[in-house]
Amino acid sequence: MSCEACGTFRIAVEAVSVAVQLSKGDRIRLSAVTRERTIQGRPPPDLRSTRPTSTHDSRAAIAIEDALKLFPSSPIGRVERVLRNLAALSPVIGAMVLCTDEAELPVFFAETHTTARTLLRHLAKQGLVEHEEYANGDAATLTLDGWSAVEAIQQGTAAPHARQAFVAMAFGGEWRSECERGLSSGVTAAGYRPWIADREDFLGKIDDRVLAEIRRSALVVSDLTGHR
Repeated sequence: MSCEACGTFRIAVEAVSVAVQLSKGDRIRLSAVTRERTIQGRPPPDLRSTRPTSTHDSRAAIAIEDALKLFPSSPIGRVERVLRNLAALSPVIGAMVLCTDEAELPVFFAETHTTARTLLRHLAKQGLVEHEEYANGDAATLTLDGWSAVEAIQQGTAAPHARQAFVAMAFGGEWRSECERGLSSGVTAAGYRPWIADREDFLGKIDDRVLAEIRRSALVVSDLTGHR
């Protein structure tokens, strides 16, 4: 199914009741995650009410609670994702992307128009977008510096101060939850932010984004359980 705010996605019948009980903020965050996949041309996610436990589940299957974890936890994380969306939505250099309707908030990883405007003001201050403010919303146009920043993000070159750790894990399995908690907590305790491959790119293919995230990471942690 698809909607203007969420993009294209699949959802299990039992997961619908979970989705409708989410807070407004969480619904927008979930929409941002699914809309991003549509914007970036990735296959749609298969939303479930609980975490898939079988390796026979769809490679796109993901619990709603895990999908919500894909929403960036930091403002800088939001900024990078917004830039990628703006680039994908700009068919030509100089194209304008509007945020004048609530359905467009997910594009900007913003729960409110105030948040969207704050992020765009920051991007404009950095010279990455041209930002126009209206009574009913905002408009953004990537500058040449903005396009350059998107290219750098997509190429994913790790900076000397990079604090991201790429964590490679398998889908499903009876030990999945324990492994995620153990690996994530260890990485966090070491002072790094875990980027879990099968959660953030839950279709499981080695695509450009996965390779970019590996390059951006200061270290890689891999779960080799089962001789994978």
